[in-house]
Amino acid sequence: MGVKAGIWGEKWIPIPNTFMIQTQPRFMSTTARVRELVDTDTNWWDFQCLSVNFDTEEVRAIASILISGVGNNPDVRVWRGTDFRMFFVRSAYHLAMELEHRSKLECSRRMEESEIWRECSRRMEESEIWRVLWQLQMPNSDKNVLWRGCHNILPTRDNLLKRKILTDSRCPFCGIEIEAATHILWSCPSASDVWGTREVFFQKFHSSGADFLQLVEEMYKKGDVEMLTVFARQSKNIWMRRNGVIHVEAFTNPNDLVRITNQVMVDFSQANLSTTPTVRQERMAPSSIWTKPVVGSFKINWDVGFNLDTDKFGMRIVIRDSNGRFVAAHTVP
Repeated sequence: MGVKAGIWGEKWIPIPNTFMIQTQPRFMSTTARVRELVDTDTNWWDFQCLSVNFDTEEVRAIASILISGVGNNPDVRVWRGTDFRMFFVRSAYHLAMELEHRSKLECSRRMEESEIWRECSRRMEESEIWRVLWQLQMPNSDKNVLWRGCHNILPTRDNLLKRKILTDSRCPFCGIEIEAATHILWSCPSASDVWGTREVFFQKFHSSGADFLQLVEEMYKKGDVEMLTVFARQSKNIWMRRNGVIHVEAFTNPNDLVRITNQVMVDFSQANLSTTPTVRQERMAPSSIWTKPVVGSFKINWDVGFNLDTDKFGMRIVIRDSNGRFVAAHTVP
């Protein structure tokens, strides 16, 4: 899918009335194809790529497009006004009426969602969690799950129902509660079984609200950075297990999931050990304090480490805008 269809200049996303990407290219070529937005390992949308290249509305629209898991179907142009995809004048009239009705509903929805998004963004900017989250020592993919959960943009069944992709928002595990971020990652019995085998802190922790951002804030205040790191890593694996159950019907028991998470944490820590104390001192020096770039520009920060014992190196690159907000990141290897 999307081998021939271009990302820009083609009508391929379900956003009336243009059906085209409006965001200007940021980190991709203007001739890039839709297929480049798909993760080849999972055959599903690469949400990290989407989040750094498109605005929120376009990310949601793209995520609503189902990807066929059967064969390698070629790209074809169709008329969406009829069930059998052929054009008739009468169908154009009915489509125009439908688009006008949708436009009115979409205007109302955008006003409501923009208020929710502004409130969530305001809370994230005011919260210390924003700064702490991106300083956690872990891969960006682990942070990304926590970040999307705090912004309520994880593709949970609750969110997919609101976008009219699904008709049932119930949790795929318990089948009773609505599957929101807090439920699937924390309060669902399937998640509680995992947290019940972890540190005593998680076994005794109780949140005062159902909001995921509030849950993360309270966890950081009652715990520390180390506990927040464990929470982020374990949450990522709980989310991956959820996807595995839905897409490939593969379930990982709680003990194995905790063991996998612990092993990943050990492997990551060993791979990122500093080679000499001098390097650490230089990183802590006042001269290395980060400053914002001038207005209208971006700043690229990078760091390289080399392990003399294994003859391997690693590199991290982070891009931020003039407001200090995260734009993109990349690690090698």
